[in-house]
Amino acid sequence: MEIKKDLHPLLETLGLAYLGRHIDAVEAETIASLDAAGVEGAQFYKKYLGYLRPYVADFQAAYQPGPHDGFLLGQAPDPKFFCTLVALAIELPALEQYTDGELRQRIAPFFALEPEAAPALDSPQARFAFLQGLALEEGTKWKLFSLLEQPGETLGAVFDLYRRNLPAFQAAAEKHRAQLDPLLARPVAPTPTMAGLLDTVAEADVALYPTVAFPLSQWIISATAFQGVLIKQMERSCQAAADRQATLPPLLKMLGDRSKFQILCALRQGGKYNSELAEELGLTPA
Repeated sequence: MEIKKDLHPLLETLGLAYLGRHIDAVEAETIASLDAAGVEGAQFYKKYLGYLRPYVADFQAAYQPGPHDGFLLGQAPDPKFFCTLVALAIELPALEQYTDGELRQRIAPFFALEPEAAPALDSPQARFAFLQGLALEEGTKWKLFSLLEQPGETLGAVFDLYRRNLPAFQAAAEKHRAQLDPLLARPVAPTPTMAGLLDTVAEADVALYPTVAFPLSQWIISATAFQGVLIKQMERSCQAAADRQATLPPLLKMLGDRSKFQILCALRQGGKYNSELAEELGLTPA
């Protein structure tokens, strides 16, 4: 495995373009997910992800729109469709080498757990029937149908979006270097989850990149893997929350004893001998 220190320009550019449209929804979903994990989501976001909104805003200030961006990025958040586009763009960089039929053959394994079980997508009817069987929202299915109908044109629009806005990513990253460099300077050793994925689903030679656009994510696309720069901080916070939850029942049990609760309240005023506490609270010295 090769550990990369620099950001992957395609992922970061496309990611910033997606966040530029959906930063409010992504922030709310992130906070809700952290809350569900027992972490104070709003507090974690403010403390560690405060760089993200200004970073996205400066990218947006230099963003160059295109005619297909609304379809690619969505009027409403559609992370599954967006992630599919990013994965295909990373997997198929030499787009001009393939016909639409060949692209469908390359795309089919993305929808199968095992390569040999890849669906046949050689007719509109087969593509429609296959997509209808997926557990996805109807809007996502229709976008994927459009992708499979015209894969060359759709992926060409993805690369066009990337080329138009690579300078916007570079400018935003340079402007926020003081915030991003400390994040990128952290060790990029794979987390246990990432290590397990690398052992089971990745190819032999994998390049592991950090990502600041998706700082709490872990993602593998064939020979390319991404690990958010704050994933380890999130794991530590989740573990601390779990430890607090484990401590809480005996603490509540102790506070449920009226005498012990009175002693704790009395000690908030300062240290006292047991005889002083007994006299003040009407308890025995024991």
